[in-house]
Parts: sequence; C-alpha cells; structure tokens
Amino acid sequence: MDFTDAFFVDASTAVDRDEPSEALSTQMFDVDGDGFDETRVTHTDAGVTIARDADADGVIETFTSFGRDGGYQSWEIFRTADGSSRWERTDSGEIFD
Repeated sequence: MDFTDAFFVDASTAVDRDEPSEALSTQMFDVDGDGFDETRVTHTDAGVTIARDADADGVIETFTSFGRDGGYQSWEIFRTADGSSRWERTDSGEIFD
C-alpha cells in the first residue's frame, strides 16, 4: 500500500490534478462522543490536515499536517498569562522512517 492509498482521498475519485484546488474535501467528526464535532479532517492537493478543538471554545488547539511526500508536522497553540498565544511545533518527521 502506498502513501496515497493509506491517507488520502480514494485514488479512484476523478480529480484534475493539473488544476490546484484549496480543499478537495473537509469532514467534521465528534471523536470524543460529546455531541460536538471537534475534529476536522481536510484533504488538499498538498496532503491531509487534522485539526482539533478539544475544549469546544471554537479555537483549534492542535493540528497535524501530513504531506504527500510522507512528511508530517504537529502543532499546538500555547496561551500565556497576558492573553497572547503562539503556535509551537510539537513533533515532525517522516511517516515511513
């Protein structure tokens, strides 16, 4: 099984790869069963991004992006006492290392 088969839109789906698109598909999921769709999975020409709003405040706290080349990066938002926030990369690498 190659990377596309494992992580991306069904290869049999007819998509014109010569024409870039912002998002091929986006799906929302209620992973923790609380009735709130907190997890968003977006398939784009570049890869797949999984984003999560864990505390249901409408702000994404974590996301992981998987590139078509097999690379990935995970990010988390950190809020400081003064109310500001910043994204920090928490992990990165190659899926097939």
